[in-house]
Amino acid sequence: WEGDHRHGYGACTFADGRVFRGQWERDAWVQSLADPAASRVFGPGAARAVAGEEAVFGIDAYDDEGNRRLSGGDRFQCCLEGPDTLFAAVEDGDTGSYSVTYTPRVAGDYKLFVTLGDEEPVAGTPVAVRVQAGPPHPPRCSVEGEGRRRAVAGREARLAVAVADRFGNACAGGARALPLEVSLTDGAGAVPVRLAWTEEGRAEASYVAPRAGYFRLEVTAGGAQVGRSPFSVLVLPE
Repeated sequence: WEGDHRHGYGACTFADGRVFRGQWERDAWVQSLADPAASRVFGPGAARAVAGEEAVFGIDAYDDEGNRRLSGGDRFQCCLEGPDTLFAAVEDGDTGSYSVTYTPRVAGDYKLFVTLGDEEPVAGTPVAVRVQAGPPHPPRCSVEGEGRRRAVAGREARLAVAVADRFGNACAGGARALPLEVSLTDGAGAVPVRLAWTEEGRAEASYVAPRAGYFRLEVTAGGAQVGRSPFSVLVLPE
């Protein structure tokens, strides 16, 4: 006792028999701080995310006796390192649980570092996080290949569409969801264009212009122009 107040380090036994170590401060009992080796990281955002979408995971703080922390105030820091470096926002719920959010822009493989303070790693970290590309975004896709600019009448010409999300990340698995349309026309009519998808998520188009002259090549997706479409194609005589 000091000045009619309890003071010093000790333990508090709850009605269910759990013992929480801590200290008395001005007659109030304060639980021991979080132990990084006992605290835990959980939730989907600690394993995967999508570019442009908010990812969420949680931290449960435990003391050095393995008891769940009953209050906040622990200084957790979270950082992702990989193709980009991201510092996540940590929200203290003041219950021993923390909500962590981040919004990546660059797809790829990352390491998630969770520390208490500046250097003490939380148990099980760092962990691997995979950030996938977002949905295809027509203005960020690109049209490539000689067939977008010139061709020879009667010969097959080729071009390709590289599908990307709004941050320029290459889309693979979700690329086929893009409602891609390719048309080639001149004053005399339309030329058939064949379109096929590769396993890498690229669209390959081919056509055979029947006559020489200038043609209009248009690549669209859901009514939106893809990349720098439309293109002027010069078809040379055979």
